[in-house]
Amino acid sequence: MKPHRKLMREVQECKLWEAWFRVSPAGKSALEKLRCLKNAGNELTPANLESTVLATCYIAANYDAGSDEVDNEGHLAGLRYPRKVIATWKKGKPADAAVDSLVAHLTMLFRYFTSKEGEFGWGGEPLPRFGEPCYAVTAGFVSAVFPHLKLTPGKVEKIADRLKQDKVRLVRWPLA
Repeated sequence: MKPHRKLMREVQECKLWEAWFRVSPAGKSALEKLRCLKNAGNELTPANLESTVLATCYIAANYDAGSDEVDNEGHLAGLRYPRKVIATWKKGKPADAAVDSLVAHLTMLFRYFTSKEGEFGWGGEPLPRFGEPCYAVTAGFVSAVFPHLKLTPGKVEKIADRLKQDKVRLVRWPLA
C-alpha cells in the first residue's frame, strides 16, 4: 500500500475512533472533566489540548504491545525506562506499558496546561512537577480507553508516583 494511502486510512480510523469516544458515556464524562480545566496562561489552547488528548488516547487504545520491544535506549510505549528498571522485569516488558504511558502523557499534558510554563519537550524529559496533575481527569480518560481497569484518581496517582520514582522519562509514542 502506498504511504499516503496508509496515512489517509489511519486518519480515517482515528476520526472514527474519536467520534465513537465522544458519544460513549465514559468518553463524554472524561471530555466534560477536561473542559473544566483552566489554562494558566501558556500557549496550549483548550482546543489543542482536547485534540492532543484524544490523539494520545487513540494511540494508546491501538498500541500493539506484542509488536513493540524495548530498544537499546529503553524506549517502550512512549516512555524511556532506566536500565535498572528494565532489569527487574520478569518477562521482558510490562504488560501495562500502554496504561503507564497514557497516565504519564496525560498527566504531563494536564500539568502543562494548568501551569504558566512556557514550554515542555518530549525528548526524554523527566515527568514534570509543575502545574496540577489532574488525576481525576486522567483517570476518566484512562478508564474510557481501557474500560476493564476502572482506575480511580488514587490509582492514577500511584502509577504516576511509581513512574517518577523509577525515573521514567517521556518520549514519543512509536507509530506504525
